[in-house]
Amino acid sequence: MLRFQVRRLAFGAGSWGILSLVLLWATSSLYQRAYPDEEGRALLALSLGSNKALVAMLGTPRRLETVSGFVTWRSSLGLVIVIGIWGLLAGTRILRGDEESGRWEFLVSQPISSQGATAVAVAALWTSSLFIFFGLLAGMLLAVPGGEFRTPDSVAFAASHTLIGVVFASVGALTSQMFLQRRTANLAAGGLFVASLLARAVSAGSEGMSWFSWTTPVGWLDEVRPYAGVRPGPLLLLVASAGAISAAAVWLARQRDVGDALIRRSEHGPTRGILLGNVVGASVRFTLGGFLGWLAAAIAINFTFGAMAPSLMKALVESEAFQRFRFFIPFDLVTVKAYLGFTLQLTVGIVVCLMAATHVVGARNEESTGRLDVLLSSPISRREWIWPRLLVGICQLGVVGVAGTMAAWLGQAAFGGDVGAAAAAGASAAFLPLALLYLGAGVAAMGVAPRATAGFAWSSVIVSFFTYWIGALLEAPRWILGLSPFYHLAPAPLRPVNLVSAAVMGVLGAALTVLGVELFARRDLASE
Repeated sequence: MLRFQVRRLAFGAGSWGILSLVLLWATSSLYQRAYPDEEGRALLALSLGSNKALVAMLGTPRRLETVSGFVTWRSSLGLVIVIGIWGLLAGTRILRGDEESGRWEFLVSQPISSQGATAVAVAALWTSSLFIFFGLLAGMLLAVPGGEFRTPDSVAFAASHTLIGVVFASVGALTSQMFLQRRTANLAAGGLFVASLLARAVSAGSEGMSWFSWTTPVGWLDEVRPYAGVRPGPLLLLVASAGAISAAAVWLARQRDVGDALIRRSEHGPTRGILLGNVVGASVRFTLGGFLGWLAAAIAINFTFGAMAPSLMKALVESEAFQRFRFFIPFDLVTVKAYLGFTLQLTVGIVVCLMAATHVVGARNEESTGRLDVLLSSPISRREWIWPRLLVGICQLGVVGVAGTMAAWLGQAAFGGDVGAAAAAGASAAFLPLALLYLGAGVAAMGVAPRATAGFAWSSVIVSFFTYWIGALLEAPRWILGLSPFYHLAPAPLRPVNLVSAAVMGVLGAALTVLGVELFARRDLASE
């Protein structure tokens, strides 16, 4: 059973391991190209280390005048987000997800108890994280020059970031025991993850709050200090916390029945039929929790990034060494408007595209878990079910895109930025066609290969995003960059929205959606 669970997780963990390797190598290559001399590196370290906004976002910098110090600092936040999200989604997938789909009943019909099967699933999460660990370790081997490379420090860096994934995989396993539906378990685990990131930002960016970093696993990671005097204590804390949460999840599995949860609505309370009178209302109700989560995250993240814009641009203009930091983005970054064009691609573009993928995966989960069978036994056709759900999702994508963009505008305006509200509102129009393209691609995958829907929907967004950004940073040929839809997304409000590209992506997304719906309507229903 352990081998079976590890095989299910190996592809995702291995993919994130490879992505981590590429990210570390690209960051190192760009830094060495932009700052080949010690004087430039020293000036950059002074500029970056004194910028409170950057410190709050990326963590406490140490030894930025070295390749190893810069790479570990600059890449840490991205790695934490990617690996942490992988962990919590993997944890809920092989536990609560399997219970929803009915696979768990088959697993525990073998000579093993539900508690034993939970222990095996948790062990598989720990084991599969080794793919990420070795990817990180190989990335450090490629990224750090031979004269700076130290095996214990690289192992500490790789282990600490891998353990972040294990901690939140364990949190996902724990919330899977507590809540009856996977989406609720995901929301609970995701809320704890976001809270951990915010606590780390507060501790790093506020005077006299450094002690606060010890209240969160992400803060413990900062205290490991690879290539600045490794401290084993925080590593042991990460191991102990992951072990304790895993043990709690296994113990709680014994306290409930299969298919049940520790926290659930009372069976004796009144049935709440709000919004269940028609398919559109039901689609709104079933997707409302996830929508509100994406909306809150988009507003909080973009307001924070927007608030940092004026101080970052001031530092960029005043620091000669910081000017070379432009090498790390695919267009010139000298104004608040340019900064918003850069960050909105990261914080709104990628969010609405991942939200589109998640919406398709949610529809597929209704089918794979068997809940759709019950609905289709009523006088509702497949088309009558999926079209309202998709249209509700499109409306939600538009709301999140506009809210995230305007939150960034409000943040920069509150701290002295000069970008107008009209320019920011216009920028939000650039993201919906891109999200529609990925929504349509996911629906088409659901129609052709339903069991591959989740992997394709998420990986198509992530692979194309990193193809563009890493390719642009490494000055790849245009034909390679053009393979990514993100390449055709103008960095509004810095540049006008590319109406031709937006129209092509929107039409292609609509065509793929129609094709996917028709294929879905004509094939047999498929379980997981």
